[in-house]
Amino acid sequence: NIKRRTTNANALKKDFNVFAKLYDYANSNDALLEDSLSNVFAELDIVNKIEGRRFQIENSERMSLPFEVILYIILINKKSDEESISFDQIENGLNSPGLTFALSRKGLLDKIQEMVRAYPKYIVFSDQAGIKELQFKKKFTPKKVLKTYYGK
Repeated sequence: NIKRRTTNANALKKDFNVFAKLYDYANSNDALLEDSLSNVFAELDIVNKIEGRRFQIENSERMSLPFEVILYIILINKKSDEESISFDQIENGLNSPGLTFALSRKGLLDKIQEMVRAYPKYIVFSDQAGIKELQFKKKFTPKKVLKTYYGK
């Protein structure tokens, strides 16, 4: 038995309009509650309007995205007892920073190098025999990343 799902066109349209507003592509002047959240993701420059109501998400380096955001996501997604995480997981895994922010491979590698330079006592990036992974030398918490970032 396969159940068919139906989509409410009005609900889909409203959801898309909220999505567009979050990324600064709202064409509406409606005074809605969601307007208070307008443009919150615009600075990420992930969604590009290409024509009319067509949009594009393209992987890029995201130079303006702080490496601390990437590191925070890595740390909240990894298991607490993991001492390393593969580059493939960081790039393409569920809730990974690579997918979340549409980062190119080069952009993600650049962010990882920034992490290693900022936290050499905690983080090492290994690329041995084609196996790339981020290794944690000491316990490192997402809270520490936030404290350091917001303490700047």
